[in-house]
Amino acid sequence: MLVQAETMNGKILDVSKDWTLYNCNGQYTIQTIVDNESGAEGSKRIHAFGRVSNQTALDKILEILRRS
Repeated sequence: MLVQAETMNGKILDVSKDWTLYNCNGQYTIQTIVDNESGAEGSKRIHAFGRVSNQTALDKILEILRRS
């Protein structure tokens, strides 16, 4: 099993963040951690992540990150 990782920039909660993209034989996982600045009690950080099983689905996620 070969896992490749790369870092890319995207937005979440109006904050520009680095996202880590893992490619494991065409199965993709993307994730980042962002500070929770909502003022609500609970977690101080938010772990956002997703997993897709093909390039077409990955392209849709990346498009959302780029335009957010």
